Amino acid sequence: MLTVIRRNQSIRGSLVRRERELNRRVVKSILNGSIHRVLRAIPSQGNEVISQLLEATQAECQVSRTLQRIESVLSEHEALSPYANAIDVSVYESTIVLEGTLPTAELQQQLVPSIRQAGVLWRIKNNVAVEATATKV
Repeated sequence: MLTVIRRNQSIRGSLVRRERELNRRVVKSILNGSIHRVLRAIPSQGNEVISQLLEATQAECQVSRTLQRIESVLSEHEALSPYANAIDVSVYESTIVLEGTLPTAELQQQLVPSIRQAGVLWRIKNNVAVEATATKV
């Protein structure tokens, strides 16, 4: 009886270690953005849950890459680059949302075309305000 218990504990320990290694490989593959490696690392059980996870992860990766492209274009833009840090770029329900302030309306009007230059075809909501300028009396 003691031998059976030890054998079961050994099997259980082996399965736990195998599951931990599998989880590490899955997480590493997800972080690397390699969907194919994730699919190979996952056993056939639980594919539906994993498919949903992968779809969500793939969407997050797409959003992340899009935000990186936008930030890159803004930081390299001749007129907007000095103000790139003043503009917050986020995604809300498949819409790019721009918030912050810029010194002139001309710069504000250059935002959407520059984002389109990054290859972004999503809807863009430009909430960037123009700073109030002091008037001389």
